[in-house]
Amino acid sequence: MLYGYSYLASQIGRTAFPPRRQAENSPRVKTRVESDGRILFPASAYPDSEDPLMHILFALRHEGVNLQILSRAVPELAESQVRAAVCAKPNSVPVRKLAFLWEFFTGRTIDGVQVSGRYAPLFEPDLYVTAPGSRNPKWRIEFNGLGSMAWCATVERTEKIQKALSADILQAAAKALESVSGRTLDRALGWAFLNETKGSFELEREPVSGDKSKRFVHLLRHAHESRVLSEDYLCDLQHEIVANPFLHAFSYRTNQNWLGGGTGSAVDVAYVPPPPECLHQLMQGWLQAANTLASSVHPVIAASVVSFGFVYLHPFMDGNGRLSRFLIHQQIQRSGGLASGRLLPVSIAMRRNEERYLAALSLFSAPARRAWDVVFTGGTPAFEFSFPAGSDGMYRYWDATGQTEFLFDMFDEALNVDLKNEIRFIGRFDLLDRAVNEMFDLELGDRQTMVAAWLNAGSLSKNFRKKFRYRIPEQAMDWLEQNAAGILEEGGSPAD
Repeated sequence: MLYGYSYLASQIGRTAFPPRRQAENSPRVKTRVESDGRILFPASAYPDSEDPLMHILFALRHEGVNLQILSRAVPELAESQVRAAVCAKPNSVPVRKLAFLWEFFTGRTIDGVQVSGRYAPLFEPDLYVTAPGSRNPKWRIEFNGLGSMAWCATVERTEKIQKALSADILQAAAKALESVSGRTLDRALGWAFLNETKGSFELEREPVSGDKSKRFVHLLRHAHESRVLSEDYLCDLQHEIVANPFLHAFSYRTNQNWLGGGTGSAVDVAYVPPPPECLHQLMQGWLQAANTLASSVHPVIAASVVSFGFVYLHPFMDGNGRLSRFLIHQQIQRSGGLASGRLLPVSIAMRRNEERYLAALSLFSAPARRAWDVVFTGGTPAFEFSFPAGSDGMYRYWDATGQTEFLFDMFDEALNVDLKNEIRFIGRFDLLDRAVNEMFDLELGDRQTMVAAWLNAGSLSKNFRKKFRYRIPEQAMDWLEQNAAGILEEGGSPAD
């Protein structure tokens, strides 16, 4: 038998995502035990009926808070059921949470009841990353989620996330960048901005022209600006990212969009964002979170919730992916996690780990796709989309735990692989470039091209020698190959 959130999700159907962990009855345990994606309980803890109220209270008591499922299950309860639960146990925290949620989701009030006791957080801080909250004095519940009741993500304090929070990748990045001299730092950051742009476009299979690259780099360099995110500002950002003026947005989309291939089959539709009639309200909730989270939670967590949340809502017909990755840097800069003009090129790491990036995206997009009926029409538009009425809570409340774990990993790689390797490359390049310049009178461009070619390959290829045989003397090429390793060794940067 299913219990708690698993039972409630089974009753709701395909518009409720299965919980991250399933509660199970186990004769082998005497208390709550988490094991292999399951939460094990002794039989005495479980509801002994199929009454949804019992499963809701069980879930609130033992499984945390899943607003996506609760937003569908709680409003189905009659006022009399919730009132009776409150009267029976007026100081119970799960009961007070239930009453608070019932009033919000139904828009109705339960009069003539009174509770007492200390304020209780809706999300347990030991289980979830939380933000400073707002208090409901009637039920003595403090909302402390990542966002608001209009749009809220959850990030569980998994072992991996706790470890990442302790490591504090942004502090490590700040120290690494502070240790680099001014000229080297400028060159490394210039490389980071250009390659962040290249990586972001490559993830979209989008060619990067000189104009596109300049526009995106310009945008990244202004990520520190404190302008409040709004519909108008997002449209301005979309104009900067999308070069084609015919694709510029002047408001959120009014048509249904979708993501997938172009084979003309409904099976090929991989993701369907929320219907346009729900979008404006969802974006209002997202904007509230996007304008506040960076100052209240760890910057990478804010970046994850805001960036992935944006791409799932997909408010424009074009440019959503690149804009979502810009928002990663906007949130980091807004938080002060990195100084103005500093950047970790996470899109390079995402491009290198593209399968993991797609898997992180699909943690939400795959179950969301199952909620839609899609029919290929063969006309214009090519598809008809049908979405169950009243199911927008699927997009309003979501679990960002897996996506946040992924983004922490990408920040770690962007620093400890990409940026540090580039700083090391610059140092090695300068050592060799000075040495060659002292020995030979070569054109600057030819000399630096030769040095870079050796550093990248560990030798000068036959093709390189042939291409530059009339520009670089063979003696200079031979000298570099014979002496480069020793120069690097003596300079404290030995060859690999």
